[in-house]
Amino acid sequence: MSGLKFLEVSPRDGLQNEKKILSLEDKTALIIKLAQTGLKRIELGSFVSPKWIPQMKDSKELVQKILKLQNEKQINSQIEFSVLIPNQKGLNFALSSGIKEISIFLSSTDSFSKKNINTCRQESYKKYQNICKKAHKENLKIRAYLSVCFDCPYEGKVPQKEVIKWVQKIQELGVYEISISDTTGKARAEEIESLFEQLFVYVPKEKLACHFHNVHGTALTNVWSAYKMGVMSFDGSVGGLGGCPYSKVPSGNIPTESLIYLLKGAEDPMIKKLLSIGSWLEKKLEKKLSSPLLNSPYYNS
Repeated sequence: MSGLKFLEVSPRDGLQNEKKILSLEDKTALIIKLAQTGLKRIELGSFVSPKWIPQMKDSKELVQKILKLQNEKQINSQIEFSVLIPNQKGLNFALSSGIKEISIFLSSTDSFSKKNINTCRQESYKKYQNICKKAHKENLKIRAYLSVCFDCPYEGKVPQKEVIKWVQKIQELGVYEISISDTTGKARAEEIESLFEQLFVYVPKEKLACHFHNVHGTALTNVWSAYKMGVMSFDGSVGGLGGCPYSKVPSGNIPTESLIYLLKGAEDPMIKKLLSIGSWLEKKLEKKLSSPLLNSPYYNS
């Protein structure tokens, strides 16, 4: 199982769709707890307009606070933190915050792109060309998400050729990893296998990741299919928290603890630590989370 990588997205993709907005103090506590589990990569938030996603309004303060704690050695120095940015203003925030890695996001369909960031794919790509050029000059690492790679809530089934075309274009931006996203959770195992078989022709396996939603209960099956084909990088959210606010079915992130259970085994010590965080979040958010392991008698006996 060596080579496996997990990106924890609960502070961003998890919290961005919650009605109850956690305080800066609670977000800080969440990340400190996550940093103590053994996770090596955590996405802290997004530098987006609070008008559109008010849950992320304090992302800059949060990033600065976490990086300060890391510099003071109160958080493991080996953990890589990142933040999602939508535009040049977001990059400026990133540069002033001191973060060393950013994430960008594009879409496989124009309809989803317009709904998400109010611009078509090509215009979005041109914008990111300039952003990535500047980010590289500032020595920032860049990761990319490609949304709706299998199904779009507005256009339906997405042709593989569109996904392959946009993955190739994203590669040209100089990103180190591209996360293939099943935003609506409708992908099936055979579609995962078919798409990745085609992508491997153009992209090294180590540059691809998976961001699958569990809306229809098939996410872990799809993860296993991608893993058996050689993909080693997977996005998860503790407790299964969150999802995309611009999808008609916004719930369904894969619980990070379920990813670890599947790919590393039931006895991995990270699982109980993550479940403890999930229980803590349920109290803070005043709701039940979707992770089946939170109610497992195996871990709660």
